[in-house]
Amino acid sequence: MDLLFFIDIFLSFLTPYERPDGTYEYNFKKISRHYSLSQLPIDVFAAFPTHFLEEGAEEFITSESIQKKLERQFTVLRFLRIVKVFKIKKYAPLVNRLISFLNLNPTKSRILLIVVGAMFLVHIFACLFYLEAKLNSFAANTWVF
Repeated sequence: MDLLFFIDIFLSFLTPYERPDGTYEYNFKKISRHYSLSQLPIDVFAAFPTHFLEEGAEEFITSESIQKKLERQFTVLRFLRIVKVFKIKKYAPLVNRLISFLNLNPTKSRILLIVVGAMFLVHIFACLFYLEAKLNSFAANTWVF
């Protein structure tokens, strides 16, 4: 998953953005500057592999109260990953170009978008179910146990 977030950061440097006048900017330097000043810090924090920190904290910190505080702070870092989901709309122009490149008729393209959208929603709900179990420390009454 961490690798996918880093790939997303790389692709964001290449993805055109919409200017205020409704046109798209395709200049690489302008795209890089715009992304660096807007979403890059959030994306870097969201892509940060917190599991390494969690494992290190469990080894060196023996106090349970401090471990619980750190666990809450790591949860906040993981929340930034959820914020990245809302950026999916920026890929709409690329999806439209891909559909036109594949030369799909409108019916097939709608079916493809519905299937991909449904798969994305199923993934999001699966993540929420896992989060619920994790918040309950994978207790015996959760589905993960």
